Amino acid sequence: MLTADAPMQAVPERISDAEAELIVQAQEEEKEKEKDQRQADMLGEEIVETKVVFQGDQKIIFNRVSSQRNAFMEECQPSQSEGREVRRDAAIESKRLASMELVPICLGGMVTEEGVSDLWWSLGGERYRIVTNANFSYFGVIGEIEDGDTRYSYFSVVSPAPYQGQQDALPYVLADFTPGALEYFVIEEGSDPDAYEAIEAMLRYYAENQEKMRIAYENGQKLQKARRAYLEANPPKKRDIIVNYTKD
Repeated sequence: MLTADAPMQAVPERISDAEAELIVQAQEEEKEKEKDQRQADMLGEEIVETKVVFQGDQKIIFNRVSSQRNAFMEECQPSQSEGREVRRDAAIESKRLASMELVPICLGGMVTEEGVSDLWWSLGGERYRIVTNANFSYFGVIGEIEDGDTRYSYFSVVSPAPYQGQQDALPYVLADFTPGALEYFVIEEGSDPDAYEAIEAMLRYYAENQEKMRIAYENGQKLQKARRAYLEANPPKKRDIIVNYTKD
């Protein structure tokens, strides 16, 4: 069992359904503007020769363009000083990360409506399984957590328990956990005592960031719902595929 008592940290602002709809609308409209601009930039280059090919109802335009780079491309290039700063920061971060031990973990599991997570993973050919009162939906599918000198890289396929019977099959429910404490119970135990280090690092992170993670997750769910509805009502503009190339 692991119990954590961590201080509350600053949390992101919670968004409403209406705010999610406005955010998605602005994002999707900006995407379309960027695509329009990119298309205009490509068609605005010095075109030497054009060939059009159809794949079904999809139009593909091949433009042979002058080898001279246009002003738009040159303006997009960062200055030398900016480039050096970015490379130096990247090198420092890369060196720091390389000095840490990298431990991967691949999790499967499900989460009940109460937020109880049933998790399993394999290590050294052995299966491990726990039940915890931490809602692992908040972690997302792919991520990395630093804990001391170790980086835990996780791939988590955790989904909601699809039906009540499956939830009822769990050996523990929320009432079995200590109120106000973060805990886990071992259901299947292998022979490696270090097999739980990644889980415990994730639980420590969860304890420190639970409220922030919860709101970020709920905001993400609202944005996903709003985006599905927006795209259903406003399908993306059908566009030709434009390929610009040179022979140099």
